[in-house]
Amino acid sequence: PTQELQNYSIFANNFIRDASGNIVLIQAGWINAGGSMTKGVDLTGNWTTDLFGNKLTSTLSATKMISAREQLIEGTPMVQYVGQWTNTTLYLPWKVALSSTYKTPVLSTTLSANYSSGYWDEDHTTASSTPEFQRRKISKYVTFNLVGTFTPTKDVSLTAGVINLFDREPPFTWHNVDNAVGTGWDPRVADPRGRTLTVSASYTFF
Repeated sequence: PTQELQNYSIFANNFIRDASGNIVLIQAGWINAGGSMTKGVDLTGNWTTDLFGNKLTSTLSATKMISAREQLIEGTPMVQYVGQWTNTTLYLPWKVALSSTYKTPVLSTTLSANYSSGYWDEDHTTASSTPEFQRRKISKYVTFNLVGTFTPTKDVSLTAGVINLFDREPPFTWHNVDNAVGTGWDPRVADPRGRTLTVSASYTFF
C-alpha cells in the first residue's frame, strides 16, 4: 500500500472507493513488474613467487559496482542503489578480498584482508526530526585474518587461526536486521564477532 500511495497515478485502479469517494479498500500484493539494470566489473589476480626457498602465493578478488538501478513498475523512474541501503540486495561500490599464503614443507601460513566500502544508511529522516536520526554515511569495514596449518606428517594436520585479527567492531547502522535481535550491525557486510581464536586438528587413518 505504501508504494501504491507513492505512485498513485499508476495504481489508481487499485483504490476501491464507495459512492462518496471514500477509500474502502486498497488492493495490494506481489506482482511480477519490477525491472533492474546492473553494471559492474569483477577483478581477479594470482601471483606466485619464490621466497627463501619456499612459495609465496597472493590472490586478489574484487568487485566494483558501477551502477545498480531498479524500477518498481513500468512507468516509474529507475532508482540508483549503488552505495545506498536497501532491504534486499546491498550494492557496495567496492568489495575486495586479498590473501597471501607462505608455504613450507610442513607449515602453511595465510594472512588475508577483506574490505567493504562505506554506504548510506537506512533513511530514518521521515521517522524522526531529531539530528541524531538524520541521513548518515556508514564507514568502510576492513578486517584481517591469520591462519596457520602445521603438517608434520602426511596423516596429521594442526590448524590455528585468528579471525578479525585487530578486533575491529562492525560499523554501526540504524537498521535493526529486519526487526529481529541484532540491532546495530548489518550481517550482509559485517561480523559481530571480535577477535576470535580457532583451532582444529585432523588425522587420516587410511
